[in-house]
Amino acid sequence: MQLIARDVLIHRFVPDEGEPSTAVRVTHRTNRTEVINEETVSPRDNLRRALAELVAILNPHPDHIREPRLQLFDEVTLKLPESTQDGRILEMKWNFTSREWFYFVECRNTHASGEYVIADLQLFEEV
Repeated sequence: MQLIARDVLIHRFVPDEGEPSTAVRVTHRTNRTEVINEETVSPRDNLRRALAELVAILNPHPDHIREPRLQLFDEVTLKLPESTQDGRILEMKWNFTSREWFYFVECRNTHASGEYVIADLQLFEEV
């Protein structure tokens, strides 16, 4: 299973009433699968929840592939042996051999961009 940022469309969902909303609509381009989430007052949290639901829908083997702890577009801190780098997750894929998610992180410092496992990443929380 693989999910790439360029295959996902994100829109602010506007209900039929036309009132402002924090709801987020996420659509997978190739599968045309659409998820709308409006559970919280935070658009960022709604985006993360919608992406998690999209991954669950697209998951071909839910009994083998567990739910990821990080989502596409998450801002993360990459913990390298001699430094830390900030970046954004642009791709995530399940590795059946190691039975874990691999995340491609695009860092501001491009030489650090690459695939990493959850142990190397920390979600950047807004304060």
